[in-house]
Amino acid sequence: MDIKYFKTVSLANNTLTWEKVRKDIKTKSGKTFNVAFDLDPLLLYENSKPDIERNERYKIGKLIRSERESRDYTRRTCIEVRNNQELYFQNRK
Repeated sequence: MDIKYFKTVSLANNTLTWEKVRKDIKTKSGKTFNVAFDLDPLLLYENSKPDIERNERYKIGKLIRSERESRDYTRRTCIEVRNNQELYFQNRK
């Protein structure tokens, strides 16, 4: 495959797709369709590796959840506490 076609990759139907790379597929009934080349999403998932560095930014969510659960707060409780604090600070101005 020419590199210029490889660079045209896009995300479609939850997988990597090359619209300019076409293939003909034939159904059991004999109909032929010309479709873009794509990769099976399961194949991509099974051959992927976690990006530890990129995933580090999501630790804050885990910390918030851990703290919330240690206080037996629901997500709704956290929202109510935050809203009450916001009202408190607005009234102080």
